[in-house]
Amino acid sequence: MNQQVEDEEASSARPGVRVLVVDDDQQVASRLRELLTDFNHTVVGIASNSIQALVLIKTLRPEVVLTDLRMPGMGGLQLAAEVMRVADPPELIVVSAYDDPSLREAARRAGAYAYVVKGTPGVQIHDAVVAAAAARSAR
Repeated sequence: MNQQVEDEEASSARPGVRVLVVDDDQQVASRLRELLTDFNHTVVGIASNSIQALVLIKTLRPEVVLTDLRMPGMGGLQLAAEVMRVADPPELIVVSAYDDPSLREAARRAGAYAYVVKGTPGVQIHDAVVAAAAARSAR
């Protein structure tokens, strides 16, 4: 068996990260779900707002939450602050249409592990999810 095939088999056998997707745009949420499952992650749920997300975080116990920055009601930054109050909180990655350094910093201050811009290549989102899960495990 050649090395590339062995690497692919090892990669596909590796368990994925348990992820919750939070986005009020169902098309974006569906694309994120597809991307994550393509990388062997388990999407444990999709929430269309932050209130739903908080309930699902407490019941489904995801390792990582991918959340939109701007949503009706409580946005992603407020969600990040609320998630920090949960026992054994998941790591949070903010996904935004805005590539704005001040928003990145605000997300970091709110407790987000990472900030990615919508349209970022899938492998970079995958890498952020894996790194966030590793950081959570190291706590």
